[in-house]
Amino acid sequence: MGKTEISYCFLFALLLALAGCESDSQPGEEPSVPTAPIVEQPVERELKAIARVDTYRTQVFYTVTFDPEVTDLRMFNSADKGIHTFETISAIADSLGLSVQLLMNGGMYQRDRSAQGLLILEGQTIHPIDTQTNGYGNFYLQPNGVFAIDTAGKALLLTPQEFADSVDEEVIRYATQSGPMLLVEGEPNPLFSDPSPNRHIRNGVGLTPEGKVVFAISEQPVTFYNLASLFRMKGCNQALYLDGFVSRMYVPELGIGALSDGADLGPLIAIFQEADSTMGP
Repeated sequence: MGKTEISYCFLFALLLALAGCESDSQPGEEPSVPTAPIVEQPVERELKAIARVDTYRTQVFYTVTFDPEVTDLRMFNSADKGIHTFETISAIADSLGLSVQLLMNGGMYQRDRSAQGLLILEGQTIHPIDTQTNGYGNFYLQPNGVFAIDTAGKALLLTPQEFADSVDEEVIRYATQSGPMLLVEGEPNPLFSDPSPNRHIRNGVGLTPEGKVVFAISEQPVTFYNLASLFRMKGCNQALYLDGFVSRMYVPELGIGALSDGADLGPLIAIFQEADSTMGP
């Protein structure tokens, strides 16, 4: 038998073997295509803050999103002697056997670095709430707001009047006041205009309907409207401006900021973690 005949016989035998194979497909259905197995991420990764670089209208923002009920968020009073820089907060984390996920300025302050409005630390009211509505500066642009974490880990983002009327300060672990509100019920503050000549490096905090917290800072000078739009893009329905010009954020996972910055920043916000942990994807 020649080589050509052998090849035809082999091909015919192969076709018969394939025809006899079982198939999972039903008549009239396309044969199933094998897919790679789905590898589920460990649940633990969902409990960690997620650091990202986001872009809105070509402007770069650094964001950290997290569930406050399972995240070690803390606030510090920079008016306390020795606790007014990122470096000193990092040293506190080290002394506790923890590491830093995030450090950020956390609200407006006065010349002595004391909070301009409400500041609650570990359940103690350091500075009372300011419900004045006709003062000078960004803090008094209406409405301004209060960002708080209660003893159960739930985050709140309310106007000062809403906070004063509906919240028992005894159940609040941390709170800081600043202004203006960037988003109210999902819409940018009507005081903002786009475009606007008023641009600064700005940072703020947002809250999603699901209770997730988003911290964000711009890489370049941006308007209030730009920052508000970034929080809306991140799914927030409420957002609060924390500061501009002096704004700083340190996130080792993103390689931004520096512990040795040395800036005096008023109230400070930190996220600590176990020393061997890393952020989520």
